[in-house]
Amino acid sequence: MNFVNLHRHDEYSMRDAIGTCEQYAKLLKSRDEKYMSVTNHGSVGGWIKQRNVCEKNGLKAIYGMEAYHDDYRGDDPEEKKKHRSANHLILIAKNYEGYSNIIRIHNDAQLNGFYYTPRVNDEALRKWGKGIISSSACYAGEIPRLLTAGETEKAKERYQFYKSCFDSFYIEIQLIEMKEQVELNRKLIAFAKEVGAPLVATQDSHYLYAENTTTHKIMMCIRQKRTVEETEKTDDDTWTFSVENLYCRSYEQVKDLYYNGFLADGVQITFKDDVFTEEVFNEACANTVKIAEEVEDIKVDTSIKLPKICDDSEKEFKRLVMEGFHALSLDKKPNADVYLARIKHEIDVITLAGWSDYFLIVKMIVDEARRLKGDWGVAKGRGCFRNFCPVIKADNVQVPICDIKVGDYVYSHDGTVNRVYDTLVYDIDEEIVSIDFCCWAGEIECTKDHKIMIYRDSLQVWEHAGNLKAGDVVCSVFDKDRKELNKGRTVANVKFSHYNGKVYDLSVENTHTFNISGAVVSNSAGGSLASYVLGIVGLDPIEYDLDFARFLDFSRTETTVCTFEIGGVNEKDQI
Repeated sequence: MNFVNLHRHDEYSMRDAIGTCEQYAKLLKSRDEKYMSVTNHGSVGGWIKQRNVCEKNGLKAIYGMEAYHDDYRGDDPEEKKKHRSANHLILIAKNYEGYSNIIRIHNDAQLNGFYYTPRVNDEALRKWGKGIISSSACYAGEIPRLLTAGETEKAKERYQFYKSCFDSFYIEIQLIEMKEQVELNRKLIAFAKEVGAPLVATQDSHYLYAENTTTHKIMMCIRQKRTVEETEKTDDDTWTFSVENLYCRSYEQVKDLYYNGFLADGVQITFKDDVFTEEVFNEACANTVKIAEEVEDIKVDTSIKLPKICDDSEKEFKRLVMEGFHALSLDKKPNADVYLARIKHEIDVITLAGWSDYFLIVKMIVDEARRLKGDWGVAKGRGCFRNFCPVIKADNVQVPICDIKVGDYVYSHDGTVNRVYDTLVYDIDEEIVSIDFCCWAGEIECTKDHKIMIYRDSLQVWEHAGNLKAGDVVCSVFDKDRKELNKGRTVANVKFSHYNGKVYDLSVENTHTFNISGAVVSNSAGGSLASYVLGIVGLDPIEYDLDFARFLDFSRTETTVCTFEIGGVNEKDQI
């Protein structure tokens, strides 16, 4: 291997990059590459997804971030204006210490340095620079900007500072179709030679293929709220708009660009000269491989880690539940024995699953929303289907959901076949949703709160059926050959109507998902008496015959979710 691109943006560089982590991984795998680095703008939000995608595709994940750097954190409005444009800086985790430190740097920037963008300051880099490999970044990096402005001595000072913070610091030269970058590369190479700094070559990829260039330009226009014509006439913060072909090049394509250059304003521009020699090019490319090999195969713990609300959360959870139980006089109801048995069962399941802290946290959020006089809602419904909706069984036969029996095996979203361990039937009298699909005679009719997996902004997300709209694309059964969910049917029409009658749902082992009418659906959140007595929800699940097992049970103790909607409270107060 001759080259590893260490400067790449995926969908987590919001409104600045096209192409998902999965798409990059498939492209790199098709080229027999071994590594995938992602350095999104000011964010580490894609790291867990990157880890999962790399594991799936046999690639080594290199965790990085293109940080925004500015040392000013004062409140003076006039001084702040001078710092509108932050410098860029590449940070790569060399080991687990560096992985953790980049997260610390990221969090500090988000919490304490946010001004238009989350800004890293010198103090954070001094404090948490260990275990990190860094480079001077793109044209917007501090050292490149200083050299462009002719401030070489200041650039030397900043180089020594960065060198002192990190395990290693590289001067980054980029092979992109930008004539200003060609001249900057010469300055960076001369500078690196003078201060004794190593060089690293990068691409600064913002999309996968050359044909994505126009789409990227349009996205930049949308971000800046300008037309194409307006953006082309503007100099502020639009350099990626003026640069052609920021796609994910292979080593052969990078080498071709170095030797043959590119056309700009009718003039042929070349990188290769007596400063950017073949020796320099080969050294800068070799350093990319050296860095990739130096980076450890970092093992990331992705388990849920809830904050501890108190020393003994189980005891506090039980106390508050029983306190609310008695406050609502549920022990005085004619069927008090049913309520008592149910609450004891829910306490046992919740504590066994280790979700006491989760319920305490949710209660705190709802209590605070109530204090702020907000309107809140927590997803809690029955989420079921009309009797005729067809479920795909293991033998690929479609059977109406009302005819599915305990012990039947059905297809889940990941292509596995799983056993139905419970069938649920409810009588409802409420508004339901009917979803028609393009070029498909079938339809889905279900309660509005049932969750259906759809594609949104190239991501697979769960959405309530009542929120679907024409044009949404639902996910279908997992394709074992392509190892991904099929893009299923496109929603043609969504209608709402009142329904009084029976609806059906299934409890499925392991994945808790199944396929109905060609769409992937999941068991939706059921009623919880504990949530009711804690004041999280305002609905008595026993009165309305809601089954707690559809929310959580002894066979389903993995992550569960309460979905919130809080109105009347601004976003800052909600957070």
